[in-house]
Amino acid sequence: MRCARFCIERGRYWQAEYWIGNTRNYALSLACRRRNLPVSYGRGFDDLPPKVRDKFIRALVTSLSADELLRALSYAIEALLSEVDDVQDLAAKVEQQLRQLTVPWNS
Repeated sequence: MRCARFCIERGRYWQAEYWIGNTRNYALSLACRRRNLPVSYGRGFDDLPPKVRDKFIRALVTSLSADELLRALSYAIEALLSEVDDVQDLAAKVEQQLRQLTVPWNS
């Protein structure tokens, strides 16, 4: 996720999209694992309950602009944090740093 942020700041938008997609896919894999669905190669993604799957839609990148990439990164982080029930203490330690990655750098 940090890599995605750095790529956005450096104008490396395709690379940022790659990292955002990886974050989203990792979170989807965690969602599958928590529900005893197949994890590898996205095999269980379509079998996730719609309520779970739908929260990942906003993490899809729709254009290669800095604002859009930051928006998608923000939703990917939110989706990831929603799937970390098994490691809630660890997630609480890094939540603030993860959210800080999505703050526009011009603010």
